[in-house]
Amino acid sequence: MEWLALKRKPDVLFVCDDVDRGTKINGKIYSQFLDPMAFALEQKGYSIERITWPISKQRPNQQLFRYINVDCLISMPFDWIYVLFFRYLCSPSLIVAIGWNDRFFCAAKKIGIKTLEPIHSYGINRNDNYFGVKSKIRFTPDVYLTFDDQTAETLSENIYRNFLVFRCKHPYFERKLFVDQWVENNELISYLIDKKCVTKVILVTLQHGYEGTRDYFANIIANGVIHESLVESIRSNRQYFWIIKAHPVQLAREDWLYTQIILDSLFNKCSHVDARHYHYEDIMQLLTLVDLHITMSSSTITEAATFRCTSIGLCPTLKNGNLFEYSFQNARNEGLLVLCDLDSLQIDRAIVEILNLHKGVELPSKSDNSIDKIHPFASEVIQSFLCCKSI
Repeated sequence: MEWLALKRKPDVLFVCDDVDRGTKINGKIYSQFLDPMAFALEQKGYSIERITWPISKQRPNQQLFRYINVDCLISMPFDWIYVLFFRYLCSPSLIVAIGWNDRFFCAAKKIGIKTLEPIHSYGINRNDNYFGVKSKIRFTPDVYLTFDDQTAETLSENIYRNFLVFRCKHPYFERKLFVDQWVENNELISYLIDKKCVTKVILVTLQHGYEGTRDYFANIIANGVIHESLVESIRSNRQYFWIIKAHPVQLAREDWLYTQIILDSLFNKCSHVDARHYHYEDIMQLLTLVDLHITMSSSTITEAATFRCTSIGLCPTLKNGNLFEYSFQNARNEGLLVLCDLDSLQIDRAIVEILNLHKGVELPSKSDNSIDKIHPFASEVIQSFLCCKSI
């Protein structure tokens, strides 16, 4: 009966599921996208409510901010259920949501509630579902909040465009405004800082989809988790400290244990590899500390480029003539994305070349807000719509 605690008329209703709460502070889960926005608005006196679906696995004492589970009310296949939800249970001025339930979305638009969706992916190109596929007005929000130039440009070119697009400062910078109030000494980050004093640190970000849930990634990774060529490279390069970070979807899924079992079986005897403890750490904070990022085709490539951290992209789909050849164009143009075949010797060579290239070169301060200073905070964009009451 959690839904009985819902605020009747909050200014903003924030919506996401467990997948988008894949980061922890002091052992408590939170959304690195939505919660910085929500907290900033609360500090300015706005009334905020948070809900989650489908059925959340996170208990109230596991959450940094309480998200009310309303799955029992809005998982029914009837449009009128959602209309009743907004009219009689929770009627916000604005909704900010990641991971739309179409009926929920359409009901909000039907009764005049404005909707905003933060795009929690980066480097989106014309082949992505956000371009040209969402052609029906009822299935798009009134506003997209984006956090990189290429995604903003792609959405602005959408041939069915019936929404506004705003390029915002990355939520990481807004997060920094509140996180000091919650964070105790982070032993994992302290350990990483100490490691960085004596060796190079390489971050590997995993992805979901290679296990069979996305056709275009079929038959690329045999175990669905990490390619054998990268495993070989990690094992053999003991002079570096390696961090392996799972994707939030992998963390939230019921078969998460399989992913961790695979990682443990491959790296539990490797003292130079941590494949267990950094899954819930803030990805942007990690990127301020590591020397190199390796992935298949994760949108973390764009986040890494924000801090001038070079990425090695291993997925064949990133190459010329393939599905994602135009993804991460800004990172490519700046030399911050290096494509590499799924071959351990080639991976080794790419690592050495990139690390040697940066040796002795003073990079921009990775903690400097000026990196993204020209764009507004997402909370400021939301506040502007609350003030003008129209979109």
